[in-house]
Amino acid sequence: MTDEEFSLHKAALSTKKLERPKTLNSLANFYWNEIASGDYNFGRHIDEVEYLKNVTKDDVVQFFKVSSI
Repeated sequence: MTDEEFSLHKAALSTKKLERPKTLNSLANFYWNEIASGDYNFGRHIDEVEYLKNVTKDDVVQFFKVSSI
Protein backbone atom coordinates (compact mmCIF):
# COMPACT_ATOMS: atom_id res chain seq x y z
CA MET A 1 0.00 0.00 0.00
CA THR A 2 1.37 3.38 -0.92
CA ASP A 3 1.47 6.30 1.48
CA GLU A 4 -1.19 8.02 -0.61
CA GLU A 5 -3.52 5.01 -0.35
CA PHE A 6 -2.91 4.87 3.40
CA SER A 7 -3.84 8.54 3.71
CA LEU A 8 -7.02 7.93 1.73
CA HIS A 9 -7.97 5.06 4.06
CA LYS A 10 -7.33 7.27 7.10
CA ALA A 11 -9.48 10.02 5.63
CA ALA A 12 -12.29 7.56 4.86
CA LEU A 13 -12.18 6.15 8.39
CA SER A 14 -12.24 9.66 9.86
CA THR A 15 -15.25 10.55 7.73
CA LYS A 16 -17.04 7.36 8.78
CA LYS A 17 -16.36 7.94 12.49
CA LEU A 18 -17.62 11.53 12.32
CA GLU A 19 -20.74 10.61 10.35
CA ARG A 20 -23.94 11.37 12.20
CA PRO A 21 -26.03 8.33 13.15
CA LYS A 22 -28.67 7.65 10.52
CA THR A 23 -31.27 6.23 12.88
CA LEU A 24 -32.38 6.83 16.43
CA ASN A 25 -31.53 3.20 17.17
CA SER A 26 -27.88 3.63 16.11
CA LEU A 27 -27.61 6.79 18.22
CA ALA A 28 -29.07 4.99 21.23
CA ASN A 29 -26.66 2.08 20.68
CA PHE A 30 -23.74 4.50 20.64
CA TYR A 31 -24.75 5.97 24.00
CA TRP A 32 -25.61 2.62 25.57
CA ASN A 33 -22.27 1.13 24.53
CA GLU A 34 -20.50 3.93 26.38
CA ILE A 35 -22.71 3.48 29.43
CA ALA A 36 -22.38 -0.32 29.44
CA SER A 37 -18.58 -0.14 29.16
CA GLY A 38 -18.48 2.33 32.05
CA ASP A 39 -16.31 4.75 30.09
CA TYR A 40 -18.89 7.51 29.54
CA ASN A 41 -16.70 9.01 26.80
CA PHE A 42 -19.47 10.35 24.60
CA GLY A 43 -16.93 12.18 22.44
CA ARG A 44 -14.95 9.01 21.75
CA HIS A 45 -15.39 9.31 17.98
CA ILE A 46 -13.80 12.78 18.08
CA ASP A 47 -10.92 11.54 20.24
CA GLU A 48 -10.33 8.60 17.90
CA VAL A 49 -10.22 10.84 14.83
CA GLU A 50 -7.70 13.13 16.57
CA TYR A 51 -5.55 10.12 17.42
CA LEU A 52 -5.89 8.77 13.88
CA LYS A 53 -4.38 11.97 12.48
CA ASN A 54 -1.07 11.01 14.13
CA VAL A 55 -1.03 7.34 13.12
CA THR A 56 1.53 6.52 10.44
CA LYS A 57 1.74 3.61 8.06
CA ASP A 58 4.81 2.42 9.95
CA ASP A 59 2.79 2.39 13.20
CA VAL A 60 0.24 0.07 11.60
CA VAL A 61 2.92 -2.21 10.13
CA GLN A 62 4.66 -2.45 13.51
CA PHE A 63 1.37 -3.20 15.23
CA PHE A 64 0.64 -6.11 12.89
CA LYS A 65 4.16 -7.46 13.17
CA VAL A 66 3.90 -7.55 16.96
CA SER A 67 0.28 -8.72 17.05
CA SER A 68 0.64 -11.57 14.59
CA ILE A 69 3.52 -13.30 16.36
